[in-house]
Amino acid sequence: MDGQANGNATSNFRNGIITDFRNSDIGNVVGGNFSNLTVSGVTVQNILRRGIQVSTNGTGNVITGNTVTNVQGVVIPAGQTDTANAIGVFGGDTTVTNNTITNSRIGIAANATVTDSFPQHPLVTITGNTLTNNVVGMNLAALANGSTIGNTTGGANTVTTSGGPVGPPVGVGIEVTFSGVTGGAATVTIRGNTINTSANDSAIWLFNNATTVQVLDNTLTMTALSNSLVAGQRTGIYLFDNNGKTSESQTGNNSANILRNTIAGYWRGVDIESTSPTQADAVSATIGDTIAGDANTFSNTSPSAVPTFGIRALLGAGSFGSATATIGLNTFSVAAPYRTGIRLDTGAIGTFIAGTTVYGSLIGLQRRQHGRQRLRRLHRLHDRPEQPRRPHHDAAGHY
Repeated sequence: MDGQANGNATSNFRNGIITDFRNSDIGNVVGGNFSNLTVSGVTVQNILRRGIQVSTNGTGNVITGNTVTNVQGVVIPAGQTDTANAIGVFGGDTTVTNNTITNSRIGIAANATVTDSFPQHPLVTITGNTLTNNVVGMNLAALANGSTIGNTTGGANTVTTSGGPVGPPVGVGIEVTFSGVTGGAATVTIRGNTINTSANDSAIWLFNNATTVQVLDNTLTMTALSNSLVAGQRTGIYLFDNNGKTSESQTGNNSANILRNTIAGYWRGVDIESTSPTQADAVSATIGDTIAGDANTFSNTSPSAVPTFGIRALLGAGSFGSATATIGLNTFSVAAPYRTGIRLDTGAIGTFIAGTTVYGSLIGLQRRQHGRQRLRRLHRLHDRPEQPRRPHHDAAGHY
């Protein structure tokens, strides 16, 4: 299937392969839900809005071994383009595996059913896909518990983002939002993936997830940094409740369990922010635990003068919520240190459960504007030899 992918054109293949569409491009499906759709070995390119999409409730769908290239959005008056995805799962439980996706607005998208009065939250298995030069690798919303993105037994996804500018559109490797709402006790898991980003892009965004997202065994690498200090950009793993960043009307609690990841080159390795002025959201992450084999590895390649942080937690001014980092065993690079290993900002809480060692940083642990720490076991903070360890204070005298 070869279209035009031109948002200003009067004639296009608007969609490639699709089971139904909310704007009735192929007519309303009135016969109920559909299952067991298989799309395999198809090339879809130069399409406007949707490459391959499941849009009804159902189970047993498989999208495998396809090549999807250049799926773009409609040009709207503000000069932005609306969302467009190469592969979309809107409702039906689906396995998305071994596809190659390039040069599209969003590589793989998911959300609850948009055509049904009783929307289904999709249970997805996304493994073995190669996504290259897409603005957003995966934008996954409203997933059922038990959904998996990648694994460590041959099913890792490889995501390389396009390297976006400051501000929208923001490039992200994998974004998981509004998930964990149904499907039993298991949580959503992001595991074993390789994510490569550049410029202002970030690797993983987490927003408003009902159950704790498991972020395990991933390799996140940033190259070719820009000079932006915008929150949510150039960050390895970003947990937040600022709905302005996702253009959503809702916000909510958000948590993650972060183990055995390699996070390299980002200005902020793990960033936890609660900044909503309207709702008391709890944004939290457990980063490492008491088992040495579960440690995350942090390294930084930015100039020493850049204000980089291995782990940061921030409770924004005027926020009614909380930002909490529970920090266990982690490894901070000696050869490529962060300027600040761990930073607690403006009322954020840090709970230390095991002996993390921060090597080489100018500042091992920094508390600003009344950030709080709870030490359960002594940590070792090894500052640079030429910089004696000392309390850090800001211009207002806060330690």
